[in-house]
Amino acid sequence: MRTSSAKRITVTFVHYKTPDLLERATRSFKSFYPEAPTVIFDNGSGQPSIDLIHHLIEKYAPSLQANFSDRNLYHGPAMNRIMQLATTEFVCFLDTDTETRRGGFLEAMCDIFDKSDRIYGVGRVATVNSRGFAAPRGIRVLVSAFMMLRVRYYHLFPPLEHHGLPVMRHFNGAVARGYELADFPVDKYVHHFGRGTAGRYGYGLGLESKIEFLLNKVGL
Repeated sequence: MRTSSAKRITVTFVHYKTPDLLERATRSFKSFYPEAPTVIFDNGSGQPSIDLIHHLIEKYAPSLQANFSDRNLYHGPAMNRIMQLATTEFVCFLDTDTETRRGGFLEAMCDIFDKSDRIYGVGRVATVNSRGFAAPRGIRVLVSAFMMLRVRYYHLFPPLEHHGLPVMRHFNGAVARGYELADFPVDKYVHHFGRGTAGRYGYGLGLESKIEFLLNKVGL
């Protein structure tokens, strides 16, 4: 990784009780970027996750650190906390159900940011409806499994939140204010298996999310 890029980015993993996924995600990323500043934000997982995280820190120190929450904040609020604590120019979010298969994407994404100060985020752009489900037109968002954000603009928009699609209101706010989301084929570098933590533990939204799913399915 270019030294100039390394100083500008913090790579983060939000983790909750999926140590097997976290280990794969971290080791595969570090195989290409051993020196990249990286933070694991643990959402109150407890054991055996804590032991694994300490083991990973020992292996990849000093480039890997961890932030431990005493409870599950859920994914969106944890991402919000990361952005509030960030000290680098950019934060790159990678989900724990990802596997890095090629290097070079961090540098390429940085280069896109350098083209314009109006670019707020870089990654795979998708379009969703007002409920957060994929749609041919509607709200532009970045796929949060692998995206990079410019930290200094974060506070201008609604915070990342506890929602089936935590980024929806946030990116809608960014686009409404004239900031850009730049499409980049990060999925050619990082594979997203999908529904890792959510597949095991759900979204923690209760009946509300089930109703939203059914309403969307019938087109209401």
